[in-house]
Amino acid sequence: LQMMIKARVAAGDKATGRRLLDFVEPKTYATTLDFSAIEAMSATRERLNEKLSERRRSRNKTPRPDPIDVKLARGGIREIEFLVQCLQRLYGGQEPWVRHGGTMLALARLQDKGFLSGAEYGRLASAYQFLRQLEHRLQFAGDRQTHTLPADPETLELLGRRMPGEGGPAVWLEANIQLHFKQVREI
Repeated sequence: LQMMIKARVAAGDKATGRRLLDFVEPKTYATTLDFSAIEAMSATRERLNEKLSERRRSRNKTPRPDPIDVKLARGGIREIEFLVQCLQRLYGGQEPWVRHGGTMLALARLQDKGFLSGAEYGRLASAYQFLRQLEHRLQFAGDRQTHTLPADPETLELLGRRMPGEGGPAVWLEANIQLHFKQVREI
């Protein structure tokens, strides 16, 4: 049901697609505040994280540390999207205004209606924008679908300098990534 938040009619018969979305929408958003559904989604998310970590450990036989994955790491892009979608499912039944497929606009609407504090909104929006910009630079540099920081120090240094605004050296980049991860995990 969480996936249905981002669902759109993209192909086929538009009327049929629209009827499907209209049918699923009431099931997607809670009409009562049922935190057990959120707890179940959280438990599922934790199991997925554990399986992902286990898979990485089995593939990585060398003693080097796991590379940083800006999308799947705890506090990363996926976790922000997951949190926003949980809040949308929780409050979207009573407040349709928060129903939106875009993460940034959904964040703003959740804050607008008081479901996120200004500080929570600021930390989540800042982390999401920073991590998305980093993800785009990672993918552009290698011309491939990746979310993992490069292990090579020179490539990491170049990546840090390519970040917008105050972009800086590799140590600046890694510190900012960890700061954003931490701020997201604390929410």
